Amino acid sequence: MKQPTGPVTVKHRAVSSLLLLVPAVAVLVTRMLLGAQAPKVVATHWSGLDYPDGFSSFGPFYGVCLGIAAAGALLGLAGMGAKRPTAQLLMLFLGGLAAWTSGTMFIGCVLPTVLAGDPAQAQLGAWILVLIAGSLLGLVPAWISGVYRQANRGMKQERDERIAQGQGRKLPQALPVAQQPLQRSVNAPVWLWVLSAGLLVFTVVMFFVLDGSAENGGVLGLLTGPVLLLFALALLLGICRITVRVDEKGLLVTSGILGFTMRRIPLGQIQSVDSEWIAPGQWGGWGWRLFPGGSAIVFRAMDGLVVHTTGDKRFAVTMADSEAVRDQLLARMHQAEPRD
Repeated sequence: MKQPTGPVTVKHRAVSSLLLLVPAVAVLVTRMLLGAQAPKVVATHWSGLDYPDGFSSFGPFYGVCLGIAAAGALLGLAGMGAKRPTAQLLMLFLGGLAAWTSGTMFIGCVLPTVLAGDPAQAQLGAWILVLIAGSLLGLVPAWISGVYRQANRGMKQERDERIAQGQGRKLPQALPVAQQPLQRSVNAPVWLWVLSAGLLVFTVVMFFVLDGSAENGGVLGLLTGPVLLLFALALLLGICRITVRVDEKGLLVTSGILGFTMRRIPLGQIQSVDSEWIAPGQWGGWGWRLFPGGSAIVFRAMDGLVVHTTGDKRFAVTMADSEAVRDQLLARMHQAEPRD
């Protein structure tokens, strides 16, 4: 598959740059604050959450962590100007991961050692959350950059144009507009219906089990549990059946059972729309997903409708006959375009 010849625009460049530099700065600031109280030996490895079984000299450990954090920051910053989208994404990913992992490793090892006074008595405990958070934050620069989405979108457009050219046809753009709004219903898999039914039964049982006594939290305890369960049930049952509608206003996705709106995209905000294969792993998982840069309703790995908006957001919904919905959206968009 042919890739774009030049780099794509990196979104949130200032935020990504700041995130890449923060770990190295945090290591430097921590070292300055420790001053003469810096330990000579640091606990650096725990087999469990209690006491350590691995140690390192402070000086070399500090140098290695600072060096990796700085190198990761430089790699990520250089990746923003790389000539190919693949290199941009890879350098941002590796740079952010290296910077944040090394930075939080330094803080997550040194501070427990200092607080314990004796490296052998340093307990990892909740500090493991710092290490986990650092690894996750390291992925943020690559995630928010939008490089993957833009590159994948450009490659798919080139592929579709080549296929259409090879078949001697044009991409669907100016199609007849239906007289009536186009509407399709999408049913969730059976397991989601079964899960909703189970939650409904459990909610009903809760009303009979709780008696409002002081031991159970009184009236507040009587109402809180069932109310929360009812809220969860509404969200779960609401996506068991959805309705996708295309009319003169744009795209509307609503709950087919409870009727609440899940996504409304006006025609003027639609930049492009297509029917393509949707893999849950690339859209945040199964169900109704909200993530940086967009949202999706994914029931299984299958074809579906993918919409890119003018605000650089994206929305996807898995459904059969997504080509018909795409074609009608394209037709409505063409009809709404100003004429000279």
